[in-house]
Amino acid sequence: MRVPGPGRYALFVLHDRDGDDKVGVFTDGFGFSRNPRLGFAKPKLATVVFDFPGGVLPLTITMNYAGGGGHSTASQ
Repeated sequence: MRVPGPGRYALFVLHDRDGDDKVGVFTDGFGFSRNPRLGFAKPKLATVVFDFPGGVLPLTITMNYAGGGGHSTASQ
């Protein structure tokens, strides 16, 4: 994905499994940059923000599925 330039960023990734264009906490998968430990609340910004120096920065985001779908890792 392209970003405007060097800086501090945070990513949220959603896998809309049922294709309803809504976030379903118990049906869809989701993940955050820096893969914070997740509880019942959204993670604090300080746990997901990362510095982007420019160029290409490979990231790995672990997808979490609360509805029993397990988890998988997406890299780019």
